[in-house]
Amino acid sequence: MPAFVTFGRILFAVLFMYSGAAKLFGIQATSDAIATKVVATLPALLAP
Repeated sequence: MPAFVTFGRILFAVLFMYSGAAKLFGIQATSDAIATKVVATLPALLAP
């Protein structure tokens, strides 16, 4: 059983590292996605 838990943790670590690397190497797409979300939601949050 502990081997399965360790294997699951390794899989989660690989998943997060892959996701982070994809965002790091695609920095322009990541910044565009963040900018569109901020522009779309920020005015609605600031409006009375």
